[in-house]
Amino acid sequence: MKSNYFRSIFIILTILILLPLFAHSEWENKVFKKGIETVQCYNAAFPLNPPIIQLQSQDRIHFSFDDLNDEQSTYYFSIIHCDSKWESSELQLFDYMKGFNENEIYDFSYSVNTLQDFTHFSLELPNRDVELLMSGNYIIEVFEDMDHTRPVLTQRFIIYETEAKININVKTSSVVAEKDYRQEVDFTVNIGRLKVFNVFDEIKVVVMQNMRWDNAIYDLQAKFIKGSELIYDFEEKSSFDGGNEYRNFDIKDLRFQSDRIATIDQDSSLTHIFLHPDEKRTFKRYSTWEDINGNYMIKIDNAINSDVEADYVWVYFTLPFDFPVNDADLYIAGQFNNYTYSDKNKLSYDFDDQAYKAKILLKQGYYNYAYFYLQNGETAGQIAYIEGSHYQTVNDYLVIVYYKDSNKMYDRVVGLQYAISHL
Repeated sequence: MKSNYFRSIFIILTILILLPLFAHSEWENKVFKKGIETVQCYNAAFPLNPPIIQLQSQDRIHFSFDDLNDEQSTYYFSIIHCDSKWESSELQLFDYMKGFNENEIYDFSYSVNTLQDFTHFSLELPNRDVELLMSGNYIIEVFEDMDHTRPVLTQRFIIYETEAKININVKTSSVVAEKDYRQEVDFTVNIGRLKVFNVFDEIKVVVMQNMRWDNAIYDLQAKFIKGSELIYDFEEKSSFDGGNEYRNFDIKDLRFQSDRIATIDQDSSLTHIFLHPDEKRTFKRYSTWEDINGNYMIKIDNAINSDVEADYVWVYFTLPFDFPVNDADLYIAGQFNNYTYSDKNKLSYDFDDQAYKAKILLKQGYYNYAYFYLQNGETAGQIAYIEGSHYQTVNDYLVIVYYKDSNKMYDRVVGLQYAISHL
């Protein structure tokens, strides 16, 4: 009896010690369970919109994923409020949400006439079970069978207010040596009626390019302050590589070869799509074409419901390369995988063909992608190494303004603004 008592005490103490570590770790867009594919999260108004909605509006977040596993699982979700660095905030559940924080995902349907069987799960937020009361960074955490120790995936989204007004100016870099390949994002923030006592402690901004979290710029401090206007005008601190227009391929209809597809093969299990070999564009001159800035759309031609009728296919990529790179890896990335870098999208070098190759399982649709160079030990992929970088490239930029509410002790998103580079 005593041994069980002390064992229980030990377990409780261990949980109490480890809980703060989990509570303050950074939340990411991440898939934990094998067989979970095509995680989508966006403003429900349009699939190409980022997962951002206005507080107390009619906007909704659409969230969905596919389960390719044979055994049916029951999935639940929780909503977690975060600070500006995506660590769990100090708010209690009832502070930022009405409703229960462990809800089953009831909306699911099975694939129709596909070679790959799957179950499509989806939900929209807010809904009748969940009402979100505060602005800020949020995480959707999906887990199995009401067991948080069995995580399935986590996904970021943002709810914003319109207290701060932002003006953005995207231009070529002010650094003469970088003006041909980098873009500078200058902006002003008017904090309006916000009661800010210490601008440098209470106002934080994040600058993003093409909704990439891996190379987002944090911790910028206003360079000048004019009354309620904060001026962020830097030469290097707020600059990004311009990169290049994204590559693309269209697999909405598997009966026809679009211009990027070399061959289409089908066996008893799945369809195999072999793309034409790509070329290294590091030193190529800039050439403009229409893209969707790294985004993608799940769609099948002539379908009633692409979510369940679009099939999964293997897509094969080839990048001719004279020799393998040292101390780094190459990846294929875009919004379709949240610009994450894992074995699922890493290229391997084929010495016989002198080329980097990858094979990625994807759902039918239209995709933008690029090749990224990831130095060992780094977390942000470099686009210029393979794709080149040009000041003329058309990119989407987003500035997010956070206000540390001293009364309520959380980071409000008090404003955000989009801009497109047309240089």
